[in-house]
Amino acid sequence: MSKTKYEKALRFYNKGEFDKSLSICDEIICENLKNSSALNLKGIIWYIKGNLKEAEYCWNINVEYNNDLMAKGYLKDLKIDRNRLKAYDDTLPLIKEGKFSEAIENLIFCSETDFNGINVGNGLAFCYMKKGELIKAKECIEKVLSLNPKDDVALKTLKEINHLGNSNKINYKKIMKFSSIGLGIIISAGIIYFSVNIYKNKIHNIKAKEQIAEEEKLVTEENNNENKEDISTKEESKKEDTKTLNINKLLEYINNKNYDEINNILLEFKDKETSVDDKIVLDQAKKLMDDTGVEAIYKKGVDNLKEKNYKNAIDNFSTALLYSDNSYLKGHIIYMLGNCYENSDNFKEALKYYERYIKEYPGKEYYSEVLYKLAVLYENVDINKSKDYGEKIKDKYRNSMYYNDVIRSILKK
Repeated sequence: MSKTKYEKALRFYNKGEFDKSLSICDEIICENLKNSSALNLKGIIWYIKGNLKEAEYCWNINVEYNNDLMAKGYLKDLKIDRNRLKAYDDTLPLIKEGKFSEAIENLIFCSETDFNGINVGNGLAFCYMKKGELIKAKECIEKVLSLNPKDDVALKTLKEINHLGNSNKINYKKIMKFSSIGLGIIISAGIIYFSVNIYKNKIHNIKAKEQIAEEEKLVTEENNNENKEDISTKEESKKEDTKTLNINKLLEYINNKNYDEINNILLEFKDKETSVDDKIVLDQAKKLMDDTGVEAIYKKGVDNLKEKNYKNAIDNFSTALLYSDNSYLKGHIIYMLGNCYENSDNFKEALKYYERYIKEYPGKEYYSEVLYKLAVLYENVDINKSKDYGEKIKDKYRNSMYYNDVIRSILKK
């Protein structure tokens, strides 16, 4: 029952209906304090809404009762977020006094994470509008709507921007699509581990080749009986090719949630011709992997990573990635894969995964850390790339721990 409720809470969260999601999370937590997913989700919602105290409370409970790794990660960066909260509070009087340039400077610092992201984004948009910078105001509103597509303040501001003559209308479909992907991502904090790499595609498309009778060219002058034998052989081969799935065994794996075996079968039959009955069960297996398998396998990866068993962790995260397209965990999985490869000294793969993360999750939870890793790892490989990433840190995270002597040294080269 709690699983169904959590999925419902997650749907409300992705739609931006935070209060409804919080209410369901409370129900789940009252039933079972061991539900780490509900505790993390509740903390994230409070985090985005700007209530640091409530977010911290949820994550502390999750650490205390469940020793949850994600919750530990969220708690690491709260000191910096407290500075952002203070900066936001200091900004409100500036806005009232019409000191919009000073207010913008503070709010840009506040916007480096998603903490209090809705209030910060709306504040930035208001200030930019007052300065006549409508394009920048619109960019801020886009970010707010990616966090909550139903935010009243942002929608009203958007109408005003368009009314003031901004011809570049925001693509609502694009916003909704982005929010469904980006919102599911858990906002993590600080450095959990220090490593990254490209994901080895472990899908081995096992395509069974039709076993047709050998030397078909030689049957041209065979009698009718021989032709019938050849046809029979072909039909038997195709029959074997399309009916090798053990449905009962797969259903057993599904009922027992044996995700490893389910994954093996799905990989074996990927792109393979199957019967209608087989396809129905395979689709059921795929749905289970998408719904619950990805999180279970991800957790196994985290456990292996904690034990520094990087090879097994890579296998786990690689499998989880296959089913993560609609999961809030996808960004975490990409980061963790890179982390494992880096700790395995496979820096080529680490760089590829870090760059994938930068491309797919700009400005998200691990972004500043990954920029730093890329700058450092590229220093002795491609100094120009290293400097490019260093410049991004300087521009976006000048006041963070990542803009340090190491980065300044790289930029001087």
